[in-house]
Amino acid sequence: MNYLERADAKFVAQAADDYQRPATIEHLSGVRRTTWWVAILSTVSFLIIFFLGAFHPTFGAVGGAIGIGFITMSQWVNLMKVESDLRLLKVVEMLRR
Repeated sequence: MNYLERADAKFVAQAADDYQRPATIEHLSGVRRTTWWVAILSTVSFLIIFFLGAFHPTFGAVGGAIGIGFITMSQWVNLMKVESDLRLLKVVEMLRR
């Protein structure tokens, strides 16, 4: 069983359990908030490094922005995954009520 299958099985178990679901929703809400701030900060850092590197080569290089850009992209993708999981759990919670 690979990582994705284990993660899917864990998510299904948490969504099906009436006691774990509210705790998982609360946990994912905190993760979403933290991930959102990290994504915003990394986006701002990327823009600062990119523009400083483009206009003033001594302050940084555009190549340095590539790494920050990759981290920024990863954070936004992670945020979308957490957001979709959270929405799905909230829908399951509403249907159970």
